Amino acid sequence: MELKFKHFVALNVLDVLTTWYGLTYLHLTEANPIANPAFNVYGLLETMVIMKIVGLIVVFGAIKAYELICLHAHIKINPLKIKKSVLNISCFIFIVVVLNNSYQMIRVI
Repeated sequence: MELKFKHFVALNVLDVLTTWYGLTYLHLTEANPIANPAFNVYGLLETMVIMKIVGLIVVFGAIKAYELICLHAHIKINPLKIKKSVLNISCFIFIVVVLNNSYQMIRVI
């Protein structure tokens, strides 16, 4: 299966939904030590939206950094392969996050 940007977006939406549901209705705790205090200060949904925006910036930054490294190292690589690699890694991370969220919710039900 080829992962695309729409999969990245869908996984992020699932992360937000499962996190929101688990924290709001099942009274689970957030495992992210940075997000937990931010939820208390700025609110759950506001913090999650900001975190997703920062995540997008990090993903695009990783793509650009990888392209620059390849350029300066005189490595000829197709930019599309770079984007696919970063996108696949990002999607894999969010698959693990969503599965963990789902497991934590099922565990308490």
